[in-house]
Amino acid sequence: MWLIGVDEKNRTITGVDPVELGGWYKSVNSCFDGFAPRLSIDSNIRLESSTIVALYFETHQGAPFVVKGAKGGYPEFIVPWREGTELRAASRAQLLTILVPIRGFSALIDELSYNLEVVQKTPLISDLGRPFREVAFNDVMNDGALSALSNDERQLATNAYHEMKRSNQLVSAAINDNAVRFQTGDILNRAWQSVRACRQPIEAALTVLSRFGK
Repeated sequence: MWLIGVDEKNRTITGVDPVELGGWYKSVNSCFDGFAPRLSIDSNIRLESSTIVALYFETHQGAPFVVKGAKGGYPEFIVPWREGTELRAASRAQLLTILVPIRGFSALIDELSYNLEVVQKTPLISDLGRPFREVAFNDVMNDGALSALSNDERQLATNAYHEMKRSNQLVSAAINDNAVRFQTGDILNRAWQSVRACRQPIEAALTVLSRFGK
């Protein structure tokens, strides 16, 4: 969130002259290499005889954002990093805190998409046998990337994999070679229903992870 027309240091309203937003944002966008933060909300606020402009940028998608340096200067590009009121170029370690979770979530999105396909391609009990994959989820669990999610997002992701793990166990038991002769319709139906029941939690997890999309 940016507030333009406010002097934070002196806590006064300085106001701002109206500017055509489309042209202004176009000039801001040209300062970025690749993607710039998307301006989703803009509002002019009148306080007595002054105007304050409030701008809200979405930064949860597209990070890290790369800013072009001065033309002909060095470095040519930098990634701004803000800590408190300090703004400077990001270090390698700080960039990794952004990129490692994104890479892990990208693999997780691919895995969830595959697992959703498993549900879609198991319309009949006779199609049982294709297990859900859990490798990418175990990776993000082990490297701590899940901590980048909110509690609700993390709960949705873990719930989806809890359901898939349970389903894998039921399907494995239902089609075990040593138990084929003793299979019953109830066992097979329970396993098949467990696969079908995974669809909603998988779709919910994919929805919350979409902000880490490629």
